[in-house]
Parts: sequence; C-alpha cells; structure tokens
Amino acid sequence: MEKHPYIIRGLVWVNALVLLLCLYFLGCRPSSGSQELQPADTLEVAPTAIETRMDSAIVPWLGSYGYEREDGRDPVGAQIIITYSITIGRDSCFYGGIGYQTYFKMWVQPEVDGDTLRLKLRKLLEGDSNHEPSVEVGKLYREGSKFWFDRTPYEFGDPIQMDYSKF
Repeated sequence: MEKHPYIIRGLVWVNALVLLLCLYFLGCRPSSGSQELQPADTLEVAPTAIETRMDSAIVPWLGSYGYEREDGRDPVGAQIIITYSITIGRDSCFYGGIGYQTYFKMWVQPEVDGDTLRLKLRKLLEGDSNHEPSVEVGKLYREGSKFWFDRTPYEFGDPIQMDYSKF
C-alpha cells in the first residue's frame, strides 16, 4: 500500500513543528539578529571552566579524593557505611556523600588558601543539605604525603584522611 505524498509531507511538517516547540519550551530561542539558538535566562547550564574560574594554583590539587567510613550496624544489623568523595577536575569540582542516611552531590568552588583548598558550595545538585550557596563546606589540606578533609564547622569530629588518586 503506497502512502499519499501529501500525508508524508504533512508528517514532516508536524515533526518539525513539535521539535521547534520543544526547543522553545526548554528555553532555547533564537537571539535577535542571529539564527543560532541561545539558552534562555532561566535555563540551567552545566558547570564549565568559565564558570568555575579555575586558576593555575588549583593544578596541584587535581584528582579524586575519597573516604569510606564504617559506623557499626543499624537497628536491623546491617553494616553502616558512608562514602565521601571529592573530584577536582580542570573545569569542575564536586563533593558528594552516599551511604546510611547520607546522600548528596554538590558543585563546589575550590579556593586556594596557602596550603589549604577551601570548598565553597555553588549549587546542591542532588540530595539534601543545610548549606547555603557560597558557604564553605570543608577544607582539604596536605600533611606530608597524606591528604585530610576537615568538615568541623558543620560536622563534629576529627578531620578525615582521604585516599588520593591523581588524574
């Protein structure tokens, strides 16, 4: 059975219209004087090198830091484990935690302060947190060949020794 050419052309136009409407409602609109699509003011954008403004002082800190904490057992006898991670890349920096009653992922701004790297919250990406944007969520520092993460302004306890792997 052969389809009528007008029906096929009509379907093409309908698909094109649906695509344009989707782009419009997602916040991509043509800018004035240009045919290129530009993000709307309300469209959320992913972290980029331009937004995180990494400087050359961050380079020695590039890498992945992690810690796994075992905190005994829960009321039903299951092992309580919480894993924390910090990932510092050339164009982004993230701090997260997952485990027993813990789940969050933060986009943070690293700031070098002497031999310490302070992490300030830019945006909570997933989970829960009581931190406000621009507030320090912790500091990473080095003693000899060991890296430590101190969250004491927000969580009581000693600094955590972090495992480190360079990119």
